[in-house]
Amino acid sequence: MNNLSKGIIEYTLDGRRVKLCFDWTAIEALVEILGKNFDSQITRASLEFDTPVLAKALSVGLEKHQPGEFPAENIMELSPPVIPAVTAIQQALTVAFHGKLEVPESRDGNPLRRLGRTLSRIIVPWWSRPSMPATASD
Repeated sequence: MNNLSKGIIEYTLDGRRVKLCFDWTAIEALVEILGKNFDSQITRASLEFDTPVLAKALSVGLEKHQPGEFPAENIMELSPPVIPAVTAIQQALTVAFHGKLEVPESRDGNPLRRLGRTLSRIIVPWWSRPSMPATASD
């Protein structure tokens, strides 16, 4: 059973229920292995089916409750179904970041990002503007 207050998601791997958890130590390990943009790397790996990266992320999340049992190489060899693995990783990271399975809706969001999105819709980049029509004075 999931224990969201402790950031634990249960997942079935190789026919057994295991606990997936991205506590602060695991997040630090993800930063060391995948870089500061580890969340983007995991998203990219999910979209591109980059199984070595997914195996590393899964291994890090399993380490706290199953120490040493599932190094990334073993996960690659077990070859679990990709979509359930990706779903479990995403759920565990969401719990680690937000404390629940749903991402809270942002009512106002980051005002600078909102401004940037608005401006990018209004201001057309110079290279995509239609060419100016020739005038009689040309």
